[in-house]
Amino acid sequence: KVAPRHDCELSDWWVAQPCSRACGGGEVVQRRAIRAQAAGGGTPCPGTEALFRTLQCNMKACPLARVDIARTEPKLVRAGLAFVIHVEGDNLNPSEDRILLVPASVQCGSTNTHAGGAACSQPGSDASHLICGDGRQSMWVQKAGSYRICFCDASSALIRNHEGSGSISSGSFDAVGVAGSGCAGPQAYVQAPMTSGFLEVAEPAALDHTDGSATQDGLSTMSVVGIVAACIVVGCSVCAACIFLWWKTRHGNDPILIEEGISKFELAGNNSEHKEPYMVDPPASVTHD
Repeated sequence: KVAPRHDCELSDWWVAQPCSRACGGGEVVQRRAIRAQAAGGGTPCPGTEALFRTLQCNMKACPLARVDIARTEPKLVRAGLAFVIHVEGDNLNPSEDRILLVPASVQCGSTNTHAGGAACSQPGSDASHLICGDGRQSMWVQKAGSYRICFCDASSALIRNHEGSGSISSGSFDAVGVAGSGCAGPQAYVQAPMTSGFLEVAEPAALDHTDGSATQDGLSTMSVVGIVAACIVVGCSVCAACIFLWWKTRHGNDPILIEEGISKFELAGNNSEHKEPYMVDPPASVTHD
């Protein structure tokens, strides 16, 4: 008996992974399931790959980031030492936004020359406060001088103006009609803090600084003082141990000297009538007749 023809039955699409971005163009993953297999020569079911699809989502432009102020930690930044830059504003994106340092004489986004930068995804960052650099190695400047702090709003985009002579920042890099992508190059770092947008980097600290700042070889003054103090303590301990061993070698095996309740050391100081000390013999055993 021939089975009746029955095509493969598939379910409707449902969201397997939500949109990857809240705005500015993201991706959503959908999938569907097989309800019934084909029979009687009907249309077969598709393979596993055909059960998934990826679509664009949330294509509306993201609000532009507002960068109000930037400050460094520590306040005094020295060449060759790591530091952190705090950025405060609104509509910030810790997972994608970045900062870049350029010479103070040029405008942000107008040069390829820079002194390095850092991501702003450190713990504690949010939409109004970014912590850029880890304070250990991701943010430091090799040479002392003046620098401009430039900011990349990774979720915004550069759109050609109506005259075609330049670009304006608005919307998402993934949206239609825009140029560039994320923070791929120095030209994307077009924003600067409205307050404290410049950074003065001082020369490396001298070895004899007493303000607790780091020295040229990476050690702070307090660290050097601690090392010297530790060496003094260890030296004193070694000297004390040597004196003790010397005294032990000289006097440790002397028998107890007694003469009428006066110790050996007291006898040594008696210059009038010096008697030779004698050993106290143990009492003789008593025998009974």
